[in-house]
Amino acid sequence: MSRLSLLTAAAALAVTACRGGDTPRALLDRYFGTAARQEYSATYDCYDAAYHGKVTREEYVRHRKEASPLQSWRVLSVAQQGDRTTADVQLVFGPLPKVGRTTPVSTVVHEDLVREAGSWRIRVW
Repeated sequence: MSRLSLLTAAAALAVTACRGGDTPRALLDRYFGTAARQEYSATYDCYDAAYHGKVTREEYVRHRKEASPLQSWRVLSVAQQGDRTTADVQLVFGPLPKVGRTTPVSTVVHEDLVREAGSWRIRVW
């Protein structure tokens, strides 16, 4: 397979990795599900174009591998207004011995989503 064919196949995979049943809730499930399975390259695909312009896939994957693993998530609320959605999600992160945390920790995060080129994406300010 030529280099161009490989790049085309990789680009197509990236576009489809965070699609399917494209609703804000489906995006949240894909985003947090891939993170919980430590499929960070697929998690990266859920971000918007602006984030991709600031952070490379390699940087993101490296950072996530060094961080606390996501054990579980629960969507608490979703509010959609046109092409924008906000969601509150409860996350439970596993222990991270290298920083001295030996027990899981729970937190609630606020996520902003935007419809971009017909697909929902995680928006980072």
